[in-house]
Amino acid sequence: MVFDYIDKYPYRTKQVLGISYEQLRSLLNCAIKRHQDIKIKQESQKIRINAFGGGLMNPNTKELMQQLGQQYEGAVMKPLYTAVVIVTPGQEGHARMSGHARSDDGLLDLNLAFPTKLGGHGQGTNPEQLFAAGYAACFHGTLALVSTKAGIDASTATVTCAVTIGRDPADGGYILSAKLTVALPGEDREKSQQVVAQAYKLCPYSKAIHGNVDVEVTVA
Repeated sequence: MVFDYIDKYPYRTKQVLGISYEQLRSLLNCAIKRHQDIKIKQESQKIRINAFGGGLMNPNTKELMQQLGQQYEGAVMKPLYTAVVIVTPGQEGHARMSGHARSDDGLLDLNLAFPTKLGGHGQGTNPEQLFAAGYAACFHGTLALVSTKAGIDASTATVTCAVTIGRDPADGGYILSAKLTVALPGEDREKSQQVVAQAYKLCPYSKAIHGNVDVEVTVA
């Protein structure tokens, strides 16, 4: 490191650079602080981008929205995309307690753990959070399609999904419930309720769990 050298040979700074040892250390400290400030600023910008948009903008958003909004008239399911995630159990031999989830493309790469409210250490995500994220994202995508056709701006809409796991009185095991809270800022409440209701009927996640999971849908 440069500091090690100038600390060992302080007299050479004057000979080589024409400035004193103290002046050189001061300049280097300023440079390091400036570099750290830039890194902090860059990281904060990344955080803001992730908070308000997630990832990169898609240059073909309009074209994709048009394709997704087209009515399908086939007789059987038409596969469009398949997600593959591998879960390993970890040290505890129990994926919920100490597992790891990784998608085949590596974009999802997460540790799994029991949340602290269930007695775990909480140093990882859990199936309920992952399901809530997937359901909220899918519902928002469906909402965007429905809203566009209804002339409603859903670009600032938010979908909050709360997923609860609890004991099932029917078989003594476990069961899930979910709550969706949808906000459409600046839009008429009655129209908002209509598009949200339609989005619930069309959302693939809603279809998948219909009749199995109690879902409460609220317009904020």
